[in-house]
Amino acid sequence: MGLDILDSGQVVYIELQTKRVVGETVILECGSTLPDVYIWGYTIPGTEHIRAVVFNFGQGPKLQSLAKTLGDLNVITNTASLLIEKLPLGAQGLYTCQALYDTPQGAKLIYYYVQLLVLVPVSKPYLLVDDSSPVEGTPIWMRCSLENGSTPINYKWEHKSSDAEATTTTKVAEGNINRVNITSVNRNHTGWYWCLATNEVNQQRSDGIWLEVLFGPDVPRIDVTPYSVTERGYSAVERATVSLMCQASSNPPSQYVWFYNNSQVHTGQQYNITKILRMHSGHYSCLAQNYYLNTNSKTTITLYVYYPPNGSPTCTILPSNNYTDVVLWCFWEGVLPPGEPQCYANATLNNEYMMLSCSWEGGFPQALLWWTFNNGSLLGTLVNTSILVLRLSSRYSEKVFVCHAQHPLSLANKMCILKLVLPPADPQCYANATLNNEYLMLSCSWGGGFPQALHWWASNNGSLLGSPKENANILVLKSSSTYSGKVFVCHTKHPLSPVSKLCILTLDRPNGSPTCTIFPTNNYTDVALWCSWEGGYPPASLYWTSTLFSPNETEPSFTNTTLVQPGYRIPHNSTFTCHGSHVASPASYSCNTTALLPRGDPQCYANAPLNNEYFTLSCSWEGGSPQALLQWTFDNGSSQGSSKENTNTLVLKASSTYTLPPGEPQCRVYSTNLTLSCSWEGGSPQALLWWTFNDTSYLGSLKENNNVLLLEASFTYSGKVFVCHAKHPLSPTSKVCVLRLDPPNGSPTCTIRPTNNYTDVALWCSWEGDDGVTQGNFKESMNILILRSSVTFSGKAFVCHAKHPLALATKLCPLRLEAPVLATQLKVVSVYEGNDVQLSCILKANYPDTEITWFNNHKKQVGDTPSKYLLYREATWSNLTVREADGVQDSGQYWCSASNAVGGAEIPITVLIKRYPVPPNVTISKIKYSSQQRTEVDLQWAVKETGNLT
Repeated sequence: MGLDILDSGQVVYIELQTKRVVGETVILECGSTLPDVYIWGYTIPGTEHIRAVVFNFGQGPKLQSLAKTLGDLNVITNTASLLIEKLPLGAQGLYTCQALYDTPQGAKLIYYYVQLLVLVPVSKPYLLVDDSSPVEGTPIWMRCSLENGSTPINYKWEHKSSDAEATTTTKVAEGNINRVNITSVNRNHTGWYWCLATNEVNQQRSDGIWLEVLFGPDVPRIDVTPYSVTERGYSAVERATVSLMCQASSNPPSQYVWFYNNSQVHTGQQYNITKILRMHSGHYSCLAQNYYLNTNSKTTITLYVYYPPNGSPTCTILPSNNYTDVVLWCFWEGVLPPGEPQCYANATLNNEYMMLSCSWEGGFPQALLWWTFNNGSLLGTLVNTSILVLRLSSRYSEKVFVCHAQHPLSLANKMCILKLVLPPADPQCYANATLNNEYLMLSCSWGGGFPQALHWWASNNGSLLGSPKENANILVLKSSSTYSGKVFVCHTKHPLSPVSKLCILTLDRPNGSPTCTIFPTNNYTDVALWCSWEGGYPPASLYWTSTLFSPNETEPSFTNTTLVQPGYRIPHNSTFTCHGSHVASPASYSCNTTALLPRGDPQCYANAPLNNEYFTLSCSWEGGSPQALLQWTFDNGSSQGSSKENTNTLVLKASSTYTLPPGEPQCRVYSTNLTLSCSWEGGSPQALLWWTFNDTSYLGSLKENNNVLLLEASFTYSGKVFVCHAKHPLSPTSKVCVLRLDPPNGSPTCTIRPTNNYTDVALWCSWEGDDGVTQGNFKESMNILILRSSVTFSGKAFVCHAKHPLALATKLCPLRLEAPVLATQLKVVSVYEGNDVQLSCILKANYPDTEITWFNNHKKQVGDTPSKYLLYREATWSNLTVREADGVQDSGQYWCSASNAVGGAEIPITVLIKRYPVPPNVTISKIKYSSQQRTEVDLQWAVKETGNLT
């Protein structure tokens, strides 16, 4: 080659961008004419290194090994352009063509930068929803997921309502986010949903997903047929057929129950009354129930039944005007009033008179009404005395008044009864402040009477505050320091009481300031902060602050407050502040307490008197706040004496024969016949033991050394506590051992494991063997059943049955055995000699679990040998890599194998090693290279057709 580079001149840079879809064909151009020399390089995205793909130094293009990874890559004849067919996703990146042209003016160098973008079509999306049957008013989300697709991707959401007449879809949302959030779903959201995913390659539409919104029932609507409405309600004519239809929107649909005057009369949406009678007048209620959501709603109507007078009209003819005219006269009387008579009691504002009123309207002629005492003595007159006015007197308390109603069309008189009652005791009144002390509430009530008492608030000088109210009265005032020492009076008046009654409140702030201290709690592991500010009315509001916690962590309380903090979180010399405030005080008051760790370490001493009859052990650790707790124990941990704060002195009688039993009392429960056992052995003299139930009721008798209590098995003992008490002369206090009887939590747990070098299988259960057929023996707590391995067990189910004396029913735990099932992606793998071979094997079914084993082409088990074999394993797959494959040594069948206690499987994978052509036997005698700017040249050979060797 005789190319001379005389003058480089200016290098030309050309940048291009090309987009193609994965799997298609793309041409990457390097100039319009063939350069004398060119080199194509490739830069992997995310890196800066350029690696050679193909070059041509005048002897034809030479493909490099990298080209194989970029697809089916070739150079177009008589050009420098690259042709890539079956474009893979991994071909994306920056391609650089360095083109060198030999021109009369000298060498010309052009760089072509081609950015190749490989686009991936969007795959068919699929929809996910967190709840396909949400309840109306709850939040939900829907997500449109894709397996593949180049970004940017646009997501369009479509909805078709559940309305049977709906034929078109509506757009719900659109954008580059694949998730839709509905903060409060409603019934209109019910229907089909689709997602349309689009990128610059294609678009795909998901399958529809159905969203079913649950709701209701709404307030029912009652339709009455025939329809007739008056100002009093619905009406019907006697002996007609009346149909009541109830409708309440609900999903799932409502179930309906009908009530007549609060008594159930029918179940179903429609209630028909054939030949309705006057006695059917009254209140009809429809209860709509959604049993799935456990919700209901109810509505009520009033139905009046009208009927004609008895008999027929009466008519006659009479003379008139001195027998010069004729009068035609006709009448048909009688309409019974509907319903029942109603009566009320009211007092005049000054409580001087009581008015008893009674009515029974709607009849013709009008009903006759009169009042009597309960004994029948007449009050007023029989001339339709519907209103009775009485001068108020306490003697009417507990008296019964009866209103009698009579109508010509009614066979019997009707009555309406009133009982006048004076409220018992005296009125009650209270003062309460809101937690932030912004408002003061004064409440007053004097209930229990009829008619209701009247209440009103006034200041001490009699000025009215607020307005009078019946039954109870609450007065809300804005907090003020002027209220301290002020008196508020609640006045109550009842018609049956000759005088008003009073309830007096005096507001006062507490004396002084809050008092706070610190003390240990929870067995000296935590610290309790206690604050109190007593006195005053209403109680003061208190809360704690500190740098160790935020104000949001504490809640205000009244009169006193206790805040417990973990001891390990409190540093030495930490200060806590308790703040107090009162509605009648303008200022805030506070007190402080400080947590201190005692100085140094505990100090302890031993002293004996001269006669050595007793000896004294003393221990102290002073200076802490709160004080430290000290307790003497033997070196085995058994306590001596009692726990004391700050200092502790223990006096013992000298002895060489007494020994305290070691450790603690031990207690156990045996499920057989529910036996409780307790023991504390090894002491001299022996310890005394006894059982109690819930630490109060004695069970059994006192025994030495050990005590066994036999109970009859019963689920009623579940959650019950049994305490064994142990007493020894060397122990100043009794020791206890506590048993709480409870059935095991949840359900039994079972699994399967190989055993005996994988020749047998062990079924393990920890709460007991087969559906209906018992295997092995019953055992407590856990049970292991060992079976001889057999392929006949594959697919079989074994059941562990678990029974506890406190559980009513037996619980089950099933296991199913499965022999391994293997699969591979490629059954034949071929590579060129010198490259690595990767074989894969997938474990589809397998229980008990086992691992995949590989055998090479010589039927030898393969281990992880980095120089030749590499193994990669996970729970359900394994990969074997054969490194630098050799055509002679590594070709043949490899085996993937797996076995467990109930069977095994293996599959063959054939490996074909292809060899490159052998170089030609050619001698090169002379190579001329005229460039003065390079000192090294790389040479490659290529095999051409027979007779055309260069």
